Amino acid sequence: MLSRLIPGTVVTLVGDSGTSYGPATFVKFEEYDCAAIVRIPAAPGSPVTVVDCTKVESIVFNF
Repeated sequence: MLSRLIPGTVVTLVGDSGTSYGPATFVKFEEYDCAAIVRIPAAPGSPVTVVDCTKVESIVFNF
């Protein structure tokens, strides 16, 4: 699913530990590293967050 997301899509990723990443703007999917890269605009400085795709339990699309 992550590999088909369009950059710029606003999502919330929920990890298998229950950690919520978002709402965040999807930047890209690194297939080699199995990593979703998102930007969380609400965080100071709008940092880029790298999420291990094997740990993503669900994806919420924020419209």
